[in-house]
Amino acid sequence: MMKGKAGTIWKRAVSTALAACLSLMMVPAVAFADIGGVAYEVEVDASQEDSFNTLGQDVSSSYKPAVGVIADNGHTAEAALGDVTAKDMKRAVLVEADGGGTADVTVGDVVNSYQWAGDGIDVVAKGGSVDLVAGDVKAGAFGLNLDNAPTGTESYAGEKRVTVGSVTQTRDSKYNYAGANAFSYAKGDINIVQVNGDVNAAGSRGVDVLARGESETTVTVGGTVSANYLGVKLEAGCDGSVNGTTISTGTATVKVGGVVAKNYDQAVVIDSNTKGSVATFQSDGDIEALASGSTGIWARSAGGKSVIAVDGDVSGRQAGLFIYCDEAGSNDVLVTGTISGKNGVDISYDSAANDSLTVWKIEKAASGQYVSGEVVGTTIDERETFAKKQINYIVKVAQGAEAAVANLRAAKDAGGTALDSSHGYDVAKEGAKVYLVVDEGYRIVSASNGNDGQTVLQDAQGNYYIVVKRGGGIDLNAIVESIDDVASFPFIAPPMGTNAPVAVPVAASAGVVAGGSLPLLTDDGVRIDDVKLEMKDQAPNLRVTLSNMNDHDVDFDCTKFKVMKAGDDSEVTFKTDPEIKQLRARETSECTLSADVGALKPGDRTYIYYADRLLGTYVA
Repeated sequence: MMKGKAGTIWKRAVSTALAACLSLMMVPAVAFADIGGVAYEVEVDASQEDSFNTLGQDVSSSYKPAVGVIADNGHTAEAALGDVTAKDMKRAVLVEADGGGTADVTVGDVVNSYQWAGDGIDVVAKGGSVDLVAGDVKAGAFGLNLDNAPTGTESYAGEKRVTVGSVTQTRDSKYNYAGANAFSYAKGDINIVQVNGDVNAAGSRGVDVLARGESETTVTVGGTVSANYLGVKLEAGCDGSVNGTTISTGTATVKVGGVVAKNYDQAVVIDSNTKGSVATFQSDGDIEALASGSTGIWARSAGGKSVIAVDGDVSGRQAGLFIYCDEAGSNDVLVTGTISGKNGVDISYDSAANDSLTVWKIEKAASGQYVSGEVVGTTIDERETFAKKQINYIVKVAQGAEAAVANLRAAKDAGGTALDSSHGYDVAKEGAKVYLVVDEGYRIVSASNGNDGQTVLQDAQGNYYIVVKRGGGIDLNAIVESIDDVASFPFIAPPMGTNAPVAVPVAASAGVVAGGSLPLLTDDGVRIDDVKLEMKDQAPNLRVTLSNMNDHDVDFDCTKFKVMKAGDDSEVTFKTDPEIKQLRARETSECTLSADVGALKPGDRTYIYYADRLLGTYVA
C-alpha cells in the first residue's frame, strides 16, 4: 500500500510535451451532470464550502461507488484515505473539480472487482484542478480514466495531475477498455500522469492519450506497458480545418520503460494529424509486437510532427517500423538498438523526404531489403533516396582503459575530423568512410567490428576505417599502444629455419610503414590470412593465403607483395603467376610467388610487405 503525498513530482508549469490520442469511437464517455446526487460510501463535497476528510481510513463498498470527491465554485476538497475497494459499481474513486475548485486527494491501493468492468479511478477537471496520489490500481474496464469529454459543443479546460504505483486492467476486450486513458480537448486543458511501475492491460489498449484544441497531455510509465492488444496509442490533434485554418491542435507525450503487444497489429501507434500538433514517444526499453503481421511502431504525421526516441530495439513480425508523412508533416525517429521485422523499415509515399531515421542497426528483411515500401505507390527511387540520405547510422566505439587514455574515437578522416551528430550520437550515412583515430603519441595495432556485415579495412598509410553499408551495425573495437612503448621494443631474431613473424623496430626500412600484423584486410576487402616463405630446390617461394570478405567477386593484385632482405634492404624479385588472382565472393585461396635460384639463401631474414604495409619478418 502506498500512502503519502507525491505532489512535488508534478510541477504546475507543464513542459512542451507531446500528445497522444484515440478515435472518438474509442473514447469512454464520462459525464457527471449532477455528481452531488450520487451517493458514495465516503464523500468529500466542496461544492458549497471547503470540505476535508483526512482520517486515513480504508474504504470498502459493495453497492455504491466507494469514494467521491467534489470541488466547485472556487472551494477546496481535501481527502487522505487508506485502501479503496469497490465490488459492484462502475467506479471505485471519482474526483471532480469544476468552476475554479481544487481537489487534493491521497489514497492507498485501489481495487474495483466489478465483473462487468468497473473503473479504478476517474478524474474530471472542468475549470478546476485535481492533484491525486494513489497506490496500485486494479480494475476491469479502465484503471485510470482522465477525460474532460465535451458537453455538447462546449469543451472544458482543467488541470489533472495523477500519480499511482502501478495499473492493472483485467477485462479482455479488443475494442474497449484500457489501462490508462488521458484525454484533453481545449486550450488550457492539462493532463499529467505518472505511473511509477508497470501498466498491464487485458483490454484494447495499455496507454491511450489524446490531445486536441491546443491542450497538453503527458503520461509517464516508469515500467513496461504490456497489453493483450495495442500497447500505446497517442494522437495529437484531430483532422479538421475551415478555409485553411486549423481548428484542432494538441501536444502529447508518452514516456515508458518499454512496450509489449501480444495480439494486435501494432505495439505503438503515433498520430500527429493536424498542422501545429506534436506527438512525442520515448521508451527506455524495447518495443515488441508479437502478433502475426504486426508492426513495432506505426507513425503517421499528416500535417503535424512526430518525435520518437527508443533506447533499445524495435521489432514486429511484419515490420519493425512504419513511417508516413505528408508534405506538411514530419517524423523524427531515433532507435539506439536494432530494428527488425519481415519488411525491416516500411516507408509510405507522399513526402518521405520529411522523414528522418537515426538507428544503430537494421536487420536485413526476408526480402533481402532493409527499407521497403508497404503502400502501393512507393517507388524504388524514393526508398533508395530515403535509405541513402535520410538514415543516420549510429557509430559505436568500444573503449577499454587503454583505448580511453589514447582517446580512441571515430572520425570522418585520418586527421580526426568529427563525425556528424544526431540526437547526441556520432552518426554516418550509407557509403561514408568512418576512420578510427587516437591522440598523438599512440597508434592502433589492430581493429575489428562487432557486426560481421561491416568489415574494418586499412588504407595505404595503415589507417583503419570502415565503409558504412546499408543496415549499419557499426561497433568498432581496437587495440592501441603507446608509440614510446613500440619504439623501445627490441628486434628479436627468429629461430633459424622458422617462418614466424617477429617484432621489428619502427624505422625498419626508410620510406616504408612498419608495424602491421596478420591477418590484414586490404582496401578491396581481401584478407591476408597467412604468409609462408620457403626454399624449394634453392629457389624461394612465397605462398599467401587470401580470403575474399566481400559479397562480390574481386580481382586481387598479387604484384603488390614485396620482399626485402633484412641485412641490406635490397628488394628480392619475385614473379607471380597469375599476377591477378580472381577470388569469388567469400572464397579462400592462395597466391603463389617464386624467385630465381639463389635469390635467397636458407636462413636469410626478410621483411615482407603488401602495398607498403609490413606483414612481418620472416626467415627463408
